[in-house]
Amino acid sequence: MTLLSPREVLQSDVVANSTMNRGRRLTGVNSYERDLGMSPLAWLRSRSKQNGRAAWYDACCGEGIALREARVALASTPGGDCITTLGVDLIGQIAQVPNEYVVVGDVSTFNPGYAVDIITCVHGLHYVADKLAILCHFYSLLAPEGQIVANLDLMNIIVDDQPIAKWTAFTKLIAEPKPTATFKNHVLTLTKGSECSLTFGLRFVGASISTEPNYSGITVVNSCYSSTDL
Repeated sequence: MTLLSPREVLQSDVVANSTMNRGRRLTGVNSYERDLGMSPLAWLRSRSKQNGRAAWYDACCGEGIALREARVALASTPGGDCITTLGVDLIGQIAQVPNEYVVVGDVSTFNPGYAVDIITCVHGLHYVADKLAILCHFYSLLAPEGQIVANLDLMNIIVDDQPIAKWTAFTKLIAEPKPTATFKNHVLTLTKGSECSLTFGLRFVGASISTEPNYSGITVVNSCYSSTDL
């Protein structure tokens, strides 16, 4: 099996797929609420009410339609101007949102320059070469008690040539101290506690294109790791 570097994955046909669903809305059938099983807008409003401010970073935001709808809703919400929204996507399909709300860039390295309260990644991790590294990066951007909410297929995380098929096996990979983590309906939720960073006891060795569609019916990227020679 030929392993690809993160740069090669970014240049692959899988990531450049023009049929990728980039038009999800905030609510409804094809939406963030449906795919994540939670409402980012409700979460932001609750967080803002508690702390006086809130910030949402939407990684792999696609066309940014959900962000646009959130901005419209917040414009008529008392205190809505205290809620910041920002999206990042590799493809520049951002006509739906003013440019100050969406950035064209690589989510594996992007840093908004301020702590965020929630990071969503709707089906974006499927196309990332080093999924664990990007989760660690996202975690470093969170404010205390902030959350990462992202779709994830454990079968696309390969350790010593074997896929991680069970949630308990995944949690064992997280180094101490472990953050609060849940996994339901292929949605990973990580909540930042007192620990400063998220780490995994693995070495990234490369990525491969999946030979079969994942649970959502799409061809994705496998992230391959070694537990030896760290």
